[in-house]
Amino acid sequence: MAVSYLDFKRFSEQTIPLENYMVEEICLRILVSASYYAIYHRALELSSLVRSIPLSDVAGPSHKKLSDFYIKPFDIKSELDISTETHSKMRRVGYVLKTLHARRVLADYKVDDEVSSVDMQYVVSQSDQYIKIVDEIIEAL
Repeated sequence: MAVSYLDFKRFSEQTIPLENYMVEEICLRILVSASYYAIYHRALELSSLVRSIPLSDVAGPSHKKLSDFYIKPFDIKSELDISTETHSKMRRVGYVLKTLHARRVLADYKVDDEVSSVDMQYVVSQSDQYIKIVDEIIEAL
Protein backbone atom coordinates (compact mmCIF):
# COMPACT_ATOMS: atom_id res chain seq x y z
CA MET A 1 0.00 0.00 0.00
CA ALA A 2 1.35 3.44 -0.92
CA VAL A 3 1.51 6.26 1.62
CA SER A 4 1.13 10.01 1.26
CA TYR A 5 2.27 13.07 3.16
CA LEU A 6 -0.90 12.78 5.25
CA ASP A 7 0.19 9.41 6.61
CA PHE A 8 3.43 10.94 7.93
CA LYS A 9 1.49 13.90 9.33
CA ARG A 10 -1.14 11.71 11.04
CA PHE A 11 1.59 9.49 12.49
CA SER A 12 3.27 12.53 14.03
CA GLU A 13 0.00 13.88 15.41
CA GLN A 14 -0.99 10.54 16.92
CA THR A 15 2.43 9.83 18.40
CA ILE A 16 3.06 13.12 20.21
CA PRO A 17 2.24 12.60 23.90
CA LEU A 18 -0.58 14.91 24.94
CA GLU A 19 0.41 15.32 28.59
CA ASN A 20 4.08 16.24 28.18
CA TYR A 21 7.08 15.83 25.94
CA MET A 22 9.19 13.84 28.42
CA VAL A 23 9.61 10.78 26.25
CA GLU A 24 12.55 8.70 25.15
CA GLU A 25 14.84 10.38 22.66
CA ILE A 26 14.21 7.70 20.03
CA CYS A 27 10.56 8.81 19.92
CA LEU A 28 11.65 12.41 19.43
CA ARG A 29 13.92 11.34 16.58
CA ILE A 30 11.15 9.38 14.88
CA LEU A 31 8.76 12.34 15.18
CA VAL A 32 11.34 14.73 13.70
CA SER A 33 11.84 12.38 10.77
CA ALA A 34 8.13 11.73 10.16
CA SER A 35 7.28 15.43 10.38
CA TYR A 36 10.01 16.32 7.91
CA TYR A 37 8.80 13.69 5.48
CA ALA A 38 5.24 15.02 5.75
CA ILE A 39 6.28 18.44 4.41
CA TYR A 40 8.79 16.91 1.98
CA HIS A 41 6.18 14.72 0.29
CA ARG A 42 3.54 17.48 0.22
CA ALA A 43 6.07 19.85 -1.34
CA LEU A 44 7.05 17.14 -3.83
CA GLU A 45 3.38 16.82 -4.87
CA LEU A 46 3.22 20.54 -5.65
CA SER A 47 6.45 20.42 -7.63
CA SER A 48 4.92 17.66 -9.76
CA LEU A 49 1.93 19.89 -10.51
CA VAL A 50 3.91 22.94 -11.63
CA ARG A 51 7.10 21.60 -13.19
CA SER A 52 7.38 20.76 -16.87
CA ILE A 53 10.05 18.15 -16.06
CA PRO A 54 9.72 15.95 -12.94
CA LEU A 55 12.42 16.56 -10.34
CA SER A 56 13.21 12.84 -10.50
CA ASP A 57 14.48 13.46 -14.05
CA VAL A 58 16.92 16.13 -12.86
CA ALA A 59 20.38 15.00 -11.71
CA GLY A 60 21.33 15.55 -8.09
CA PRO A 61 20.29 14.76 -4.53
CA SER A 62 16.50 14.59 -4.12
CA HIS A 63 16.12 16.70 -0.99
CA LYS A 64 18.44 19.45 -2.23
CA LYS A 65 16.73 19.54 -5.63
CA LEU A 66 13.36 20.04 -3.97
CA SER A 67 14.45 22.84 -1.64
CA ASP A 68 16.42 24.50 -4.47
CA PHE A 69 13.35 24.33 -6.72
CA TYR A 70 11.26 26.16 -4.11
CA ILE A 71 13.92 28.77 -3.41
CA LYS A 72 14.37 29.55 -7.11
CA PRO A 73 11.63 27.84 -9.13
CA PHE A 74 12.80 26.48 -12.48
CA ASP A 75 11.17 24.59 -15.35
CA ILE A 76 7.68 25.85 -14.42
CA LYS A 77 4.99 24.83 -16.90
CA SER A 78 4.60 27.68 -19.37
CA GLU A 79 0.81 27.82 -19.05
CA LEU A 80 1.04 28.64 -15.35
CA ASP A 81 1.16 32.25 -14.25
CA ILE A 82 2.72 32.13 -10.79
CA SER A 83 2.17 35.37 -8.88
CA THR A 84 4.85 37.24 -6.96
CA GLU A 85 3.06 36.31 -3.72
CA THR A 86 3.16 32.61 -4.66
CA HIS A 87 6.87 32.86 -5.53
CA SER A 88 7.45 34.40 -2.11
CA LYS A 89 5.58 31.57 -0.40
CA MET A 90 7.53 29.03 -2.43
CA ARG A 91 10.85 30.57 -1.36
CA ARG A 92 9.78 30.36 2.28
CA VAL A 93 8.87 26.70 1.80
CA GLY A 94 12.29 26.07 0.23
CA TYR A 95 14.19 27.58 3.14
CA VAL A 96 12.09 25.66 5.66
CA LEU A 97 12.71 22.43 3.74
CA LYS A 98 16.47 23.06 4.05
CA THR A 99 16.22 23.80 7.77
CA LEU A 100 14.00 20.82 8.55
CA HIS A 101 16.12 18.52 6.40
CA ALA A 102 19.15 19.41 8.52
CA ARG A 103 17.13 18.55 11.65
CA ARG A 104 15.99 15.28 10.06
CA VAL A 105 19.61 14.35 9.21
CA LEU A 106 20.57 15.04 12.82
CA ALA A 107 17.70 12.88 14.08
CA ASP A 108 18.33 10.00 11.67
CA TYR A 109 22.12 9.83 11.44
CA LYS A 110 23.87 11.76 14.20
CA VAL A 111 23.10 9.42 17.06
CA ASP A 112 25.79 10.92 19.31
CA ASP A 113 24.08 14.33 19.14
CA GLU A 114 21.03 15.04 21.27
CA VAL A 115 17.58 15.61 19.82
CA SER A 116 15.44 17.41 22.38
CA SER A 117 11.72 17.84 22.79
CA VAL A 118 12.22 21.47 21.71
CA ASP A 119 13.77 20.23 18.44
CA MET A 120 10.83 17.90 17.89
CA GLN A 121 8.24 20.55 18.69
CA TYR A 122 9.92 22.99 16.28
CA VAL A 123 9.99 20.50 13.39
CA VAL A 124 6.41 19.36 13.96
CA SER A 125 5.07 22.93 14.15
CA GLN A 126 7.05 24.12 11.11
CA SER A 127 5.98 21.08 9.11
CA ASP A 128 2.31 21.69 9.96
CA GLN A 129 2.58 25.41 9.19
CA TYR A 130 4.29 24.93 5.83
CA ILE A 131 2.03 22.09 4.72
CA LYS A 132 -0.77 24.65 5.03
CA ILE A 133 1.23 27.10 2.90
CA VAL A 134 1.80 24.43 0.23
CA ASP A 135 -1.95 23.72 0.33
CA GLU A 136 -2.62 27.45 -0.23
CA ILE A 137 -0.29 27.46 -3.22
CA ILE A 138 -2.01 24.42 -4.71
CA GLU A 139 -5.43 26.02 -4.23
CA ALA A 140 -4.20 29.19 -5.96
CA LEU A 141 -3.10 27.32 -9.12
